[in-house]
Amino acid sequence: MFNLKTLNERFDVFAQAYLASTVHNPENFELKYEHTLQVLDNCKKLVEHTRLEKHICQCALAACLFHDTGRFPQYYKYGTFKDGESVNHARLGAAVIARKKMLRGVPESIRRTVIGAVALHNRINLPSNTPQDLLVVTKIVRDCDKIDIMRVLLENIAKPDKHGNVPFMGLKEIPGRITEKVLESVESGTQALYTDMRCVNDFRLMLLSWAHDLNFKWSRNEMITRGYLSEIFDNLPQNPRLLSLRPVIERVLTD
Repeated sequence: MFNLKTLNERFDVFAQAYLASTVHNPENFELKYEHTLQVLDNCKKLVEHTRLEKHICQCALAACLFHDTGRFPQYYKYGTFKDGESVNHARLGAAVIARKKMLRGVPESIRRTVIGAVALHNRINLPSNTPQDLLVVTKIVRDCDKIDIMRVLLENIAKPDKHGNVPFMGLKEIPGRITEKVLESVESGTQALYTDMRCVNDFRLMLLSWAHDLNFKWSRNEMITRGYLSEIFDNLPQNPRLLSLRPVIERVLTD
């Protein structure tokens, strides 16, 4: 039987052990806990505004709730959210969910899809042979995740010391600076890579590149109505090359 309230309670029990921890910078556990709740809330709104089958909605809600389960043990052990310097948090999360039986009592088909979506949600590209239900659920998780990551990054760019700069991978604000490879990714309609980033403006460009990878109308609309698009462009260097990007990104989000 699927019961979101029960699953939420299980996640809270899991997270509380980390929220009570004093290792590294404890505020970062709170950051991820709040992010989880926001991603779940995004999912509730997305499924409400999108025509989807009931079992897809259930899978998506559970997958969004558990999508960053791996972030808690990752940060506890390694003191970083950088997968490249620690562990793949998505695969770790899927393993933790299975080992702790956090989806016990949920129908097997939903359980498999949820764990699969958690494991896949951070992939740059999804495998071409991904089953249809898993593909749709993973795309929902990715959209809901991206919309809230935009919130987290934009809020913390204005207060870079609040969380020890962990969300920015240690990068700093360098006015006027952009990395050519990151800008080229946005111009070509592909996602910018974390590994190419050298400054906070590159994060802003990365967020713009995500417009090309938002899969649902609700998500694309949220990037505009929440003011994220305007905030990003307002804080990027005002040169002709960047200014010419704005109508391109707007068309991607409104078409």
